[in-house]
Amino acid sequence: MNGIRQWLPTWIPRAGRREAIATGLWWDAIRTSAEIGYQVLDVLRHQIRCTPGLVIADLEGREPHLYFLVRRSTAAHWSAPGSRALGKGWFLVVPSPSHTAPPGPYWAVPPCPDEPFLTSPRFLRLAFHLVGMERQSPRTHQQQPLAWKAQMSGSKHHRLPATNSAEDTSGADEAPRDRVFTLNLRHALHMINGEWIPDVLVALAEGPKQYTRLLDTIREKTHEDGWSETRHLYLQESVLNRTLRRLEREELIERHREPTFPYRARYQLTSAADELLTALTPLAEWPKHHADLVSRAQQAGHKEQ
Repeated sequence: MNGIRQWLPTWIPRAGRREAIATGLWWDAIRTSAEIGYQVLDVLRHQIRCTPGLVIADLEGREPHLYFLVRRSTAAHWSAPGSRALGKGWFLVVPSPSHTAPPGPYWAVPPCPDEPFLTSPRFLRLAFHLVGMERQSPRTHQQQPLAWKAQMSGSKHHRLPATNSAEDTSGADEAPRDRVFTLNLRHALHMINGEWIPDVLVALAEGPKQYTRLLDTIREKTHEDGWSETRHLYLQESVLNRTLRRLEREELIERHREPTFPYRARYQLTSAADELLTALTPLAEWPKHHADLVSRAQQAGHKEQ
């Protein structure tokens, strides 16, 4: 047991014990029903390809629950169907590493070395949304995989997401759907089309930031993307100001002015921007599975410049 304690977090109880630990101290917790929770776990592992962090199950009582442990402050801006965020002011019974089965609260996903202790809030939110969409779909689609690509695997136009209609969509209806999908895709790409827009959105996904902290965060994380040899690797304040004005105009961020001196500005994502980043998460995973193709495309682009 001493060897195990070397890599376990200090807040996990010792063998044979369960302790009530305040949420918001080391982590926040996302509570959901056991039925939804196990569906979310399946989506995280097999659809999103994300290794979940620690999950506590409490199946006793009238309402069995699962609790996903996430980083602190997540509860302040959490929003996902079928779940509730537990931040400061709540307590969660945490079992010892040996408790991996009932009775009492136990580890549905136990602590393990070389694996994350906390689940990514962004991936977790995406999983809840996918499960929610599946649960709301017609009965004819309930046995289908959650990923829209798999839903359309038997369709001639598999690039288009499945509709909720059980009617035949072949023939004359396919062309209008094709145009609508293309148009909506262009709308989404326009919203993120800008040299520094992805950097700003990702930086603010961590939480609200004052102007100076936002600028420093982006500068610290900026690196060559391999596509453009002319990309500036040092974000100028004037460029950030233009980017922020555009994002505020397009209602992807909100600007709040501190009421007391010094009157600093604080920026945060709107709910629409949060949903946009959630929707873009699978797209951001695509290059990982096609690294060779991306590399060849980059090299071909440089030869043409």
